[in-house]
Amino acid sequence: MAQRARSAPGRSATGSPPKSALVVPAQVVAFVRSGLEPLANPSKGRGMSAYMKTLQPFLGVQKPGRDPVFQAMCRSFPPADASAYRSTVLALWQAGTVEALDRPDDAPKVRRDTALSPPMYQGPRELMYAACAYAERFKDHHTPAHLPLFKRLIEEGGWWDIVDWVSDKMVGSALLRHRAGVAPVLRKWIKDENLWLRRAAVISQLSHKGETDAAMLQEFILECADEQDFFMRKAIGWALRQHARTDPAFVRAFLTKHKSRLSTLSLREASKHL
Repeated sequence: MAQRARSAPGRSATGSPPKSALVVPAQVVAFVRSGLEPLANPSKGRGMSAYMKTLQPFLGVQKPGRDPVFQAMCRSFPPADASAYRSTVLALWQAGTVEALDRPDDAPKVRRDTALSPPMYQGPRELMYAACAYAERFKDHHTPAHLPLFKRLIEEGGWWDIVDWVSDKMVGSALLRHRAGVAPVLRKWIKDENLWLRRAAVISQLSHKGETDAAMLQEFILECADEQDFFMRKAIGWALRQHARTDPAFVRAFLTKHKSRLSTLSLREASKHL
């Protein structure tokens, strides 16, 4: 039997990326599938699901294999406007879930703070990663208007792999560009009942370096300093550790003043670069 030729990563079955000014979300999903599916490794997929503590399937395509596909996707299907950006992100996202594509971003959702489970998550998680890669790439759309979209990815992603990606690369990027419009939203997230939104607020400045708003960082950490959850304690330590690379004096003073309120895990993580 003749073996079917593999498409090059990120290329359609016909061999070349489409060139179109009008992005059709379904075409983007098909394009990504055509790049990822030939690279699928079921054994690795089972291992990735186990590592992420989820029943959601993975194709088993690890980051070195995914990245060229995602890069080609972004080159081939740049969004013409904000509507196209949102539609494409959601089409990719929906390919990894079973929820309706046109569900409002602010519709009520079931809280999922632990392992992912069907039936919501039935598609391969790599397609949700594709949605994140697309959302990250087009920074002009990292605006307050898209915070409901990013919030949806965080809540439905429901685990650190997606939550940390969106928090740092999309929410953090929007905060850096539109601080006055984004900061008030994050002040709501830090008080939200959803663990992942609180974590997102704390780590939203990981990449800000010298532009970190230290007062807001302190505010958010103190808001959740007494939490018992591992992921929140880890986030507090991580945020302080990153800021210590830029302003170690601030972090030392903060740890000295608030040591009694911080967990051993947070203190250990925060002190790694001091």
